[in-house]
Amino acid sequence: MKKFSVPPGDYGAYSYSGLLEVARGVELAKSTDSEAVASALRKSPVYDHFKGKQWWRACDNKSMQDMWIVKGAARARPRVTGGRWTW
Repeated sequence: MKKFSVPPGDYGAYSYSGLLEVARGVELAKSTDSEAVASALRKSPVYDHFKGKQWWRACDNKSMQDMWIVKGAARARPRVTGGRWTW
């Protein structure tokens, strides 16, 4: 943030989370062998970096997270008053 004066975007954060998981897998496996790292992450699938609890799904090694599906209430139509949007 210091260099660019803005926080990282979504993809920067996702990349950082991925690197944290690789590092966690290497630490758990005590190896850099990809099969050993994947196996270690399968045995300890839950992690929480910045988006809340996530886990590795064992059947296909996909990263999963809880998802909330909501339906918003209808809003009044916006109108312009004095050059500004109001609701």
